[in-house]
Amino acid sequence: MASPFDGMGQVLMGVLGATITHLPAAGGSAQINGHIRRYRIGVLDGEDRAVLAYEGTLRLPRDTASAAGVAVGDRVQDATGRTYKIANKHDSASIGNDALIVYDLEEAD
Repeated sequence: MASPFDGMGQVLMGVLGATITHLPAAGGSAQINGHIRRYRIGVLDGEDRAVLAYEGTLRLPRDTASAAGVAVGDRVQDATGRTYKIANKHDSASIGNDALIVYDLEEAD
C-alpha cells in the first residue's frame, strides 16, 4: 500500500542535500547527494576543563547509502573540504527505500 510519505527522503535530499564525496575504506571515491550537519558540543579535556568540540551527522536515503556501499569506517568530505570518518550507523525503522539513514561522524585529519 502506498503512503503519502513515499519518496520524501529523495525530496528532502533534493532540497536540503548537497554533493558529498564518499571515500570508501577500500579506496576510490564517488559523489553522492546527502546532508551533513556539523554542530558544537562541550566536552571535558584531560584536566577536566570544558572545551568545545565538533560532531556531525550524515543523512542519506537508504537506497543511496546502499548503492554507494556507505559503511562505518568510510570517510566523507563536504563541499568545504572537511573530511569526516563514519563512526556509527543508525538505521531507520521505516521500510521505505528512501528512508533517511543517520550516520555519526567524527572529524578526520
